[in-house]
Amino acid sequence: MEKFKNSLQNMRWGFVLEEEDPQVAYNLFSDTFFNLYNLQFLLKEVKFNINQHKVEPWMSKGLLTSRYNELDLASQAARNLSLYTLAQFKT
Repeated sequence: MEKFKNSLQNMRWGFVLEEEDPQVAYNLFSDTFFNLYNLQFLLKEVKFNINQHKVEPWMSKGLLTSRYNELDLASQAARNLSLYTLAQFKT
């Protein structure tokens, strides 16, 4: 946020103030403002993961955690065919 504020303060806005047409002045201001904004606040791409994101609106964070635990225990039981891991998975 500080970098963005500093960028706005350090920008020379004379080219906007000297413009006679208000629409052109607004477009110059808007373009400059959003270019600075996009430079400072980069979008972060988040990939959808069915084990971490809600599939349905009724799924709570607790249900997602339980689902993740179930999948983890199933994977452990499949890799290590012992009675203990199988009992943990079934419980």
